Amino acid sequence: MKSKSEYLPLVILVALSLLIGLLTIHDYGESWDEYNFYNYAEESISAYSGIFQSDYKLEFHDPTLRYYGAGFLMLIVQIAKLFPNWIISDVGHLLTFLVFQIGIIILYLLARRWMKRWSALGVSLLIASQPVFWGHAFFNSRDIPFMVGFIATIYFGLRMSDSLAQMPIKESPPKVDPTPIVRADWGKLPKWARIILPLGSLVGIIALAALSMFLAGYWLEQGLPNTDASSARELDLYLRPLLSKFWAGIFFFLSSLLLSAALYLPFMPDFRKYIWQVELHPNYELLKSLLSNKKLLIASLALGLTVGIRIMGFAAAGLVGVLHLIRVLNKNKLSSQGNSVTEAISKTVKESLPTLLAYGLLAFPIVYITWPYLWGEPMLRLAITFKVMMRFPWPGKVLYDGNLYDANMLPWHYLPKLYSYQLTEPLLILAFVGFFISIYQVLRKKKTFELFFLASLWFFIPAGAAISSLPYLYDNFRQTFFVLPPLFLFAGAALDFLEKKLTKPVIQGFISVLLILPGLLAGVKLHPYEYIYYNSFIGGAEGASRQYETDYWGTAFREVAIYTNENIEKDAKIIVWGPPTVFWRYGRSDFKVYDFRQENLPKENFYAVISSRVNNDLVIYPDIAPEYILNKNGVILAVVKYIE
Repeated sequence: MKSKSEYLPLVILVALSLLIGLLTIHDYGESWDEYNFYNYAEESISAYSGIFQSDYKLEFHDPTLRYYGAGFLMLIVQIAKLFPNWIISDVGHLLTFLVFQIGIIILYLLARRWMKRWSALGVSLLIASQPVFWGHAFFNSRDIPFMVGFIATIYFGLRMSDSLAQMPIKESPPKVDPTPIVRADWGKLPKWARIILPLGSLVGIIALAALSMFLAGYWLEQGLPNTDASSARELDLYLRPLLSKFWAGIFFFLSSLLLSAALYLPFMPDFRKYIWQVELHPNYELLKSLLSNKKLLIASLALGLTVGIRIMGFAAAGLVGVLHLIRVLNKNKLSSQGNSVTEAISKTVKESLPTLLAYGLLAFPIVYITWPYLWGEPMLRLAITFKVMMRFPWPGKVLYDGNLYDANMLPWHYLPKLYSYQLTEPLLILAFVGFFISIYQVLRKKKTFELFFLASLWFFIPAGAAISSLPYLYDNFRQTFFVLPPLFLFAGAALDFLEKKLTKPVIQGFISVLLILPGLLAGVKLHPYEYIYYNSFIGGAEGASRQYETDYWGTAFREVAIYTNENIEKDAKIIVWGPPTVFWRYGRSDFKVYDFRQENLPKENFYAVISSRVNNDLVIYPDIAPEYILNKNGVILAVVKYIE
């Protein structure tokens, strides 16, 4: 039983983080994607009122965003209306930062499942002090909430598994052959009923079959105009006819079942009693017990909210399901009393399948309600989304190791090297040591294998897939944030091993300071661009500059806009190489701002605002000296040039 005082250090950590966040919230610039995010959220919100409009059609200005859930973005847009004097992106930054703090808390609670309090606090200190996470925690309203949701899904899923493992399994009534019961009831029917009932059911089933065939064709015809135009078009054209037939088949099966029940059961009391006692009532009791399980409901809520951010949230449910099956299987082996492994597996599946199905099915309404793109064709569009997100197309170039690569042609060492350069030294060292300590403890049976097994699956499977399958990767490794929490858990395992040796609070406090010091010092130097952090293994952000991406999301344009607002003449013409939406947000209203991709751009007497992403500031008007250079700790983030 954990005492309330245990959480005091964690509360202090989160409170200090929130205070710093509130004091600095307006320092962070809007990121490249946020303008489109909020447009997407507004479009998704309009779908709710569109339900009552017969001619309404949901359309997206940026159709690629529909493959991401809109729930959190819609929340930002709605809450922003309560703060009319704030820029909407600042509201989004505050809410995203709050979500990150929740993630720190949940990761602590997850670590406490296997570790002592100081070790778990060390895990929270490590994640809170990662400059890359701290920076993204303000303006990355997609990857940070998804990482937090993934952690929450694992944590609450394991708590659900604990509660389900402790639930007593009610034995179902023994199965008996219903044939004699049916024959007895049938024999008691009058002759007219034995003629009318089969005839009526035959006519009804033929009519339902014809209706089902009509519905399959009708649904296909109505859906074809909505065929996906993305890289998943072939999948859409393949699945749409199959799903039309599938749903028509479901309709035929259920309607035939209802018709048969309505015709026969009123005349067959013993068979009716059998169905209730053997089939319906046990499943009703199971469903009632599951719906009364608060931990199951919370776990489904966490899963639904996570999938509602990104479809890969189902992977977290998969991890929970695997661990639950292993736990139940081990329990059944111990209680099998000599029965075969096959019987134990069969019993495990029988016990676990209904609960895991309930876990997933209860999450689905949350996903559906908060993701308007899915409305009408949820299964098809989830399949399309999964297909697209497996290899999300991105046409830009990636600066890596001093070279420019296509986003799907990066070397295999892209992720390992960036992890080793952008995470703090204490985390990397402790995670490496903790991994081998975990193996040692499992082999010596000093610890349960749950931590090692979960963390290994969680990290190595998705990271290995990303390394080996050449997916589209860009913006360093932000798309894989959800893969990284296991590194903190392995680091916690190393701290847990140390805690047994170093029991004095003074020594533990000194080590805690050492854990956060590199990230804290670097974050202060780089503020408000903490996310461009690189560690000492490459010489810091300055050592990585021009070799690796730094301000790839153009957040520096807020500071650049402040400079131009104060130093550039009225009605100036400005061409932006970078996120023009960010400059529009902060620049003066009299500026004539152009995206460099537009046609009919000014040819002379304009200002070029150039992001240093992929070293554009070196290759665009290379002979023109900048009038202004935004330099942060030796890293050039953007320049302003005047073109006569």
